[in-house]
Amino acid sequence: MVGYAGRDSTGNAHIEIQGNRGGSYVRISVISEGMVHLSVGESCVTTIDQEISVAALAAVLTQCHDEGFQAVVDRYLERGGGSPIISVESDGGR
Repeated sequence: MVGYAGRDSTGNAHIEIQGNRGGSYVRISVISEGMVHLSVGESCVTTIDQEISVAALAAVLTQCHDEGFQAVVDRYLERGGGSPIISVESDGGR
């Protein structure tokens, strides 16, 4: 897994985390107070590329936590998404 934090050319803070040998990533860049740009890739395909409020992102993550992250992952896999070895306990690239 690779991860880093820094600032882009405009001075906005960002963090990027990669897994699955670089095939999966999450990048969060600050746009303004309370707003971020979220970019997510899974199986070498960008699946999310949008602006979202921090409050909305927190709500989505809280809902996933309440439902159970693995249950959310399992529903994603049942719909045909991603690698069948995705687990909340293991990086698919290992």
